Amino acid sequence: MGLAMKHLFLLLLPLIMIFLPCIACDAPQLVYDAGGEELSSEHKYYIFLVNNRSGGGALSIIYAGNTHCEHFVFHRTDEALQGAKVRFTSLHNSTVSDAVRLSTDVQIDFVDIIWLCNRPSTWYISNFQPKLLPMPPSSSTSKLQYVVANTNIEPNYPSSAKVFRIERYSDDDNMTYKLLTCSTHGKPCKYLGFQVFGDNKFLVATDEPLAVQIVKEYT
Repeated sequence: MGLAMKHLFLLLLPLIMIFLPCIACDAPQLVYDAGGEELSSEHKYYIFLVNNRSGGGALSIIYAGNTHCEHFVFHRTDEALQGAKVRFTSLHNSTVSDAVRLSTDVQIDFVDIIWLCNRPSTWYISNFQPKLLPMPPSSSTSKLQYVVANTNIEPNYPSSAKVFRIERYSDDDNMTYKLLTCSTHGKPCKYLGFQVFGDNKFLVATDEPLAVQIVKEYT
């Protein structure tokens, strides 16, 4: 490096030191599991409800009389049900890391469910209604968008139907989150919450966020 280049580098060094921290601050913040570890697509997790007074395990899936490989994401107030494991895959194009970050696009898949067509089952938002409901759907419930887990998403479904995001439930808690669906381009994302039918709570797009914690599977 010549003398002129060294002189130029020394002049630019203070500016570099100023802008590098700003670049780091602009990066979306990481998501953490309930143990305080960074959420990663390399691991499997359970999604548990926060302040779940009615009991039950993590989010799981239920067959509701629709197609063979199409199941609905739900929660049941049954302590014997552990729930189903999921994997989060970052769709954030600006990073090659397997880390999952706040407010960025992610794909969610159920994993290790042998009886569900023996393959990972991708979450997506759907206009399908569960056929085997414990009560007939009213006019209001028939307009709900349900979260479905399916190994084969229909070709006419937009790719955005399987796009979800994770955001903090509150600013003072970095391990409690809310899930959102971002299936409609040009419109705000909607929270994921519950529609209750008997003992089953179906996951749907809603205006009321659901507080969850993400627990890593330990083997």
